[in-house]
Amino acid sequence: MKRSIAAVSLSVLAVVAIVGCGGGGGGSSSLVKLTPEKIDALGKSVHTILPECGYNSPNASFVADDGGSGTPYKVLNKNLKEIDTLHRLDRPVSGTIGGSFNCGWTDQERGKINYSGTHDNGDDTLVYNFDHYCTTNANGEKTILTGKMDVFRDGTPPTGGVGRVINSRTYSTQGGGLQTTVETDHVKKTTTTKINQLVYTDGTKAVTADKMEFVEGGKSYTVTHLDAVKEKGSYRVKKATYTDPDAGTVNISMDKLSEKSTITVTGTDGTKAVFKGTGDGSFTYTDGSDIYKLSCNTVK
Repeated sequence: MKRSIAAVSLSVLAVVAIVGCGGGGGGSSSLVKLTPEKIDALGKSVHTILPECGYNSPNASFVADDGGSGTPYKVLNKNLKEIDTLHRLDRPVSGTIGGSFNCGWTDQERGKINYSGTHDNGDDTLVYNFDHYCTTNANGEKTILTGKMDVFRDGTPPTGGVGRVINSRTYSTQGGGLQTTVETDHVKKTTTTKINQLVYTDGTKAVTADKMEFVEGGKSYTVTHLDAVKEKGSYRVKKATYTDPDAGTVNISMDKLSEKSTITVTGTDGTKAVFKGTGDGSFTYTDGSDIYKLSCNTVK
């Protein structure tokens, strides 16, 4: 499947979420010791962020479900893709996009995105204002977005018959982040996504982020200091730091972005859990006779 730049960027972050952890940001003194209870807490958080991931261990079990389109990863992925799609290179730097007519017939029901900014010497400096912007899926589920996002595209002006080249794209939310309300069968659920300096560099295929925070049910799930790069057709997570509301802070490294990845989770005092992908969406860590297993649908 061909993926947009934003989709690939968020796929890397989704795999970080799959193991509920990240690596390399804070010092070792901030890390937690990886006990079975901490690993189970991370597994629970993975299921919260990505309900389509199930988790099983000797002392815990969470059954995977579809999760709908309102999970933090899917919402962020969808809207970064939409920004890249809506603001093509030939689109004016200011305008308005209305929401889906499936949300309602009035402007208020559909909501809108107002975008504005400047173009200077190949660069785009833009602000996207999501004003109760509403979309629907095939199941009739509504997703409503409110908040502002800054988008900066570093570009090289056309020269020598060659069109404008985009060197990198940077995304950051403003203020309280993107408020997302998902409505299914008249049941509403609200989450918040905050991004600080999510950068994709086109030439080196590097993906970095200072901080990404998902607020779900009053709890905060935070990834910081993400450093990933594309190598031999796949992404490698060199380092990131994940802070969990229940388990604390842990580190991660991942050899490649695939269902056969080896993902190393590191805590303090030399504690470590190595999850090995089996190729079917499952990642397994074995400690003696105890097996800890995440079973996830492919993240897209």
